[in-house]
Amino acid sequence: MTLVIVRISDLFFSFEISSIERILEKKQEVIPVPLVPSFIQGIMNFQGRIITVINLAELFKINVLNKNSLVLISRHAKNLGFLVEEIIGFKHVDDLWIQKVEPCEVFINDYQLKSYILHGIFDAPVSFFNLSEIEKFVLNPDYWRNLNESESIDL
Repeated sequence: MTLVIVRISDLFFSFEISSIERILEKKQEVIPVPLVPSFIQGIMNFQGRIITVINLAELFKINVLNKNSLVLISRHAKNLGFLVEEIIGFKHVDDLWIQKVEPCEVFINDYQLKSYILHGIFDAPVSFFNLSEIEKFVLNPDYWRNLNESESIDL
């Protein structure tokens, strides 16, 4: 599988490239939406489609010095985009190698995300997330309706 490695602050994340439809520079304005958690940055128009923009730094409670400037458009949930700071690159890894890595769990409220900490594919550890699991959390308000905005998520 091929991974796209991204940076948010001083942390590195990776996602399967097959789960991403497009990578865009955030040139358009993101319009805030009221009464949603802070990780929902707002909405933007992309080729006539309304994209809900999710700020991954805000979702994972990461302090960011620079503005997030790239949007990863999801292939599966076609109206979701994810803000990241920088694309580091692409790396091909063996599917069997990832299956051998022990998963760790990240909790957002009571919702559990499975993550893998990958060593040896970059100069620093890289957290690998299945984008569809993040989409499932974001698309179901029952998961985040009672989310306490002051809670932090330990990666």
